[in-house]
Amino acid sequence: MATDKSALDIRVDGEALEQVNRFTYLGAIITANGDCGADIKVRIGLSKLMPIWSGRAFTTSTKIRLLKALVWSVATYGAEGWTCRKEEWKRWLAFETIGYRRVLGISWTAKKTNEEVLQEVDGRQLPGLLVKRKLQFFGHIMRKEGVNMEKDIIIGTTRGNRSRGRLRHLWLNDITD
Repeated sequence: MATDKSALDIRVDGEALEQVNRFTYLGAIITANGDCGADIKVRIGLSKLMPIWSGRAFTTSTKIRLLKALVWSVATYGAEGWTCRKEEWKRWLAFETIGYRRVLGISWTAKKTNEEVLQEVDGRQLPGLLVKRKLQFFGHIMRKEGVNMEKDIIIGTTRGNRSRGRLRHLWLNDITD
């Protein structure tokens, strides 16, 4: 897979490797265009702890702590490198609200708005967690001394020309926003 959509001829022991548009590496889905939407969808779909949320063995505060420790940590694994567009942010906000509704035992037919649900749990926390992780990763990369490829890629000092079309939303734009 090449990011510039050119065909590569890579051979191992004389046998050509197959060209793919997406693959899974360490649980993260890597796509040819660098989009993180597929990875986010898969990570959000991994959280299925319904017996814990509907049971009476734990208090609500313990369930919220379990949600943050078990579900959010798995769902946000690798989020430091994602470039989230508006669609992905909406998906994260919905994921957080759905998680709180399950923990609190609020059904979809109940006449409670998302704002009321968030008031019960002291407001939104997942978007702040994602931003904090990105900023920590950015600081880690920027503190590296000497010549390194990560810093060159983030700052945008790599060689080559940009492809035609609208400028894509960059990872650095998430940091500056």
